[in-house]
Amino acid sequence: MTLTWGVDTMEVTYAEGALSDVVTSIAWRLTAIDGEYVDPDGLTRPLSASTVGSVAITQPDPDDFTPYADITESQAVEWAKDALGEDRVAFLEAQVGAEVEELKTPTSGTPALPWDNTEDDDDEADS
Repeated sequence: MTLTWGVDTMEVTYAEGALSDVVTSIAWRLTAIDGEYVDPDGLTRPLSASTVGSVAITQPDPDDFTPYADITESQAVEWAKDALGEDRVAFLEAQVGAEVEELKTPTSGTPALPWDNTEDDDDEADS
């Protein structure tokens, strides 16, 4: 299973002391992919689950400040995961992983209602 973290947006404070464009919040996305399936239109699609959220970022150390234009996605993901904490990251990764496993091997579902079977209705009309 492949787990991929990404960043959708980052909120900034335009001026904070001597610093500018200080990241204060990161909207993150986590996706789990494990295999593929063929949809009703015959297209092959990834078997995936995802979750999104946002997290506040603590004030930066002015001596270790990264200008907004120089921030990489991997750095922003690291900041978001650090702000979430190890336990929350592990929980989220387990959650999307479990959702993909449920898609692969469902433990419950919503089958068609037995009285909505159109083939049986046709048979009854012939009797």
